[in-house]
Amino acid sequence: AEDGIRGYDVTGVQTCALPIWLWGSDMAKIVGDAGTLIESRLADLPPRVVADAKAGFSVSSKKISADRRRELFLKFTDELAQGRNPQPSDVADVTDITVRDANLVVLAFSLLFGISVEIDASASEVLQHSASLYEPEDVETVRDLIEVLTAHRKDLKRTLGEARLAGAVVPSLSEISLVVDLRVRFEGNDVAVTVPIVLANIETDSDSRLLLQLTEADVSDLIGRLEEAKSRLALLRLKAKALT
Repeated sequence: AEDGIRGYDVTGVQTCALPIWLWGSDMAKIVGDAGTLIESRLADLPPRVVADAKAGFSVSSKKISADRRRELFLKFTDELAQGRNPQPSDVADVTDITVRDANLVVLAFSLLFGISVEIDASASEVLQHSASLYEPEDVETVRDLIEVLTAHRKDLKRTLGEARLAGAVVPSLSEISLVVDLRVRFEGNDVAVTVPIVLANIETDSDSRLLLQLTEADVSDLIGRLEEAKSRLALLRLKAKALT
């Protein structure tokens, strides 16, 4: 072949502002008290998800110290309040657990986030009616997390509402995977031309996805445009605060 592509770096960036297990308008169809709402939602979860949540809380209890665990819970909550999803790397980077275990911890956190924020239940009600997600020996870990989430419920609900409003018209960005490569063209056995490129795989919360190639100039131009958009968003955020 004339062209060869050599991969040098791969970066996956999860950008979804909300955990996947949020039910939104479906909750309006369920009638009952807080306990009924929680148990009805959890009853719909696939058994594998429930098992992974239990594993995530078990990892949190047994492999992460209480002080570090609370630090992570507060960090996750702060990120969600700012519209960013917690990342498994946030856990793996500051603990001795594996990436797989870190994914389980984030999944467990996300499930309790949905329950604690969407439903106006007390911390004790959430703990009692979400018992299917954790083993009895992990109850203290789960209680600590629920207390953090319910204490920040107002800010988290606001972020949730903003994310839903932003995604109500067109698909929202879900994930960007970036691969930095060196494209090489050969003439015979000699290298004739080389050019570094970025392959971007852009996914949305609908079924649509986009795969495109960017040159170094494209990346520089995109960064400039995004910085400009970021500045405009900051101004609009100030105007929005004046309206509420």
